[in-house]
Amino acid sequence: STRCRRLLARPTGLLSLLLTVLLCLVGGALAEEPAPAPPWDTPEEAADDVLEALRQDDREALRVLAEREFPDPWRVADELCRRGAYDAAESFATAAPRTLTEALPAYVASLRGRAPDEKARAALDRLHAATKAEDWPEAIAASASLEPPLDSVVRVELSYRWGIALRGMQRHRESVAVLTTTAQAARELGWVERAWFTWAQVAQSALLGKDAESARTAFQAQLRFARAFEDPLRVAGALYNFGLLHESLEEFAKAVEYYEQSLKIKRELGERWDTAHTLGDLARAYGNLDRHPEAIEAYEEALGIYLDLGEAQNVAWVHRQLGDLHRRLTNYPE
Repeated sequence: STRCRRLLARPTGLLSLLLTVLLCLVGGALAEEPAPAPPWDTPEEAADDVLEALRQDDREALRVLAEREFPDPWRVADELCRRGAYDAAESFATAAPRTLTEALPAYVASLRGRAPDEKARAALDRLHAATKAEDWPEAIAASASLEPPLDSVVRVELSYRWGIALRGMQRHRESVAVLTTTAQAARELGWVERAWFTWAQVAQSALLGKDAESARTAFQAQLRFARAFEDPLRVAGALYNFGLLHESLEEFAKAVEYYEQSLKIKRELGERWDTAHTLGDLARAYGNLDRHPEAIEAYEEALGIYLDLGEAQNVAWVHRQLGDLHRRLTNYPE
């Protein structure tokens, strides 16, 4: 975001930049959950819509529902199974053609004949309410009933929220451990979207705990399975996150390497705003390596894109960065 680039414009040491990167992770690409604009259905409302589409034998409506990103199809299918509507859940899961939901039909089949895990669901409801109120001790208490295995959507979700609550209590090392286990369980279940966002949460907790190595491990996990699922935009995002991490560690040459890889993919995909965003970060990293001509070139390219997109705030930000850079070069010529 523009705010992130303003925050990161003048790094002043390892600790401050680590915390600045964390703010950007919390508010940007690695947020706990995507933030869709309303109105978006809850899983319960979406389940109602699925049942209605099936009652009407409206396969097109079912396909549209299954292809939506929000609410998460896994949570919708799980809600249908909770109601005992296994055939509906199977039809819904089968209608979802995306790679990220390819394991969903098998998950639905695994729930047939299993009693609903009402104890875990009650704990999750209690935890949700506590998290919303930022009552972290209550959230931890609500998580106490969680027992292995993490073999269902509700159990993975409960574990995920437990890790967030631990972070809310500044118990960062425990948060990293719980969230790492959760990410691995989500991946084994086939719930790719939850695994992806959970690794982002691992990174956030690790950075808050000043544990750059655990953050690196989380980003590596994201990159591995973005590549495994042949999702170029997620690959670009993971590479970009590595750039931020290396920059926070003042490893500017490595930061440039990752920013450039991310930039190449974003250009190929035609993602103009993301291209300009990454150019701004790349320019800053170039500047820290005294590669000033390349920094100016990157800023100017970003400026051109923002002008084309009508991004007035970002245009002003790039103008400030270019002005600052030119003043530094005038006062301290190479």
